[in-house]
Amino acid sequence: WGGFFRHDYIRANHGLIKEAAASGLKFACVGFESVEGSDLKQFNKGNPAAVGAQTYEEEYRFLKSSGVTVFGFIVIGYPGQSQAAAIKTIENAHRFCDYPVVTVYKPLPGTAGYRRTKQDGLLAKDMFYHDSFTVAVRWTRPILAAYNKFFLRYLANPVRLLRILLIPRLRPVETAIITWFGLGLARAN
Repeated sequence: WGGFFRHDYIRANHGLIKEAAASGLKFACVGFESVEGSDLKQFNKGNPAAVGAQTYEEEYRFLKSSGVTVFGFIVIGYPGQSQAAAIKTIENAHRFCDYPVVTVYKPLPGTAGYRRTKQDGLLAKDMFYHDSFTVAVRWTRPILAAYNKFFLRYLANPVRLLRILLIPRLRPVETAIITWFGLGLARAN
């Protein structure tokens, strides 16, 4: 079985996570979001003090030592985020997750990010649901270049390709991830 977890929850609840792993927890979808604490603080996305590649790596090592595969949910394209900051987040993903799940920021109604994005005139599409393949913030198009490069490197990564060949149970996971990124590239671009 698997579940969704906040990274700071994992850090605060090692005993519970170990018990979950002993009961059969095999995968964790972890909302890492960004390696930039300022992004998280600005958009109320968790504890900005417990953020960064090093902190995430510690949580990742703990999960791996417990036998848990980690899907890292990563967000790029926060309003005001530089292309360099977006690249830093996705370039570091391999350090803290087995499978990166990268999406471009979507401000949803009722959130601080939505209010700020609308106030700043950056809202490209008013969304009432989470559509990972829609560009909802006007200025994020330049960030897509970083997203595209990351995906192409991900596809060609020799470690990932070897993992598919040697571990047949991972093929459906890899197929799903390739489909996810492929649809994202096609629709967002």
